[in-house]
Amino acid sequence: MKKYSIISFIICLVLTFPAWAEVEWQTRQTMNLDKKPVDVVMSSRGSYLFILTEDGIIHVYDSAYNLKGKIDAGKNTESITCGPDENILILKNKKEREIRTILVEFIQEINIEGSPFMGRASAPVVMVVFTDYQ
Repeated sequence: MKKYSIISFIICLVLTFPAWAEVEWQTRQTMNLDKKPVDVVMSSRGSYLFILTEDGIIHVYDSAYNLKGKIDAGKNTESITCGPDENILILKNKKEREIRTILVEFIQEINIEGSPFMGRASAPVVMVVFTDYQ
């Protein structure tokens, strides 16, 4: 009986093939750029996609892949990395031996038509959100 168990075990080992898990994938979005992409990074929360092109321009897209703006990072900028916050980028430039940290801020248009106000109607407004209350 022991002999058959060992033979059965050896046969199972020999006849066992590696199992390959099936992987399915599909293209969600294709973005055509006017210049060759050099580096791509997603923000820490996935809200923004930053694409560095060969001419040193960073294209900023939102999570729906809508172009939000462009940043001139300099022609010698060769890579980008996201910082600890959603709107901080770290730029690497070997030629000038430089690492730069930049803060990216997004301007939002708010429709206040018909709302009461004091001062000039065209005055700029800065909104600050405090979310770290303890």
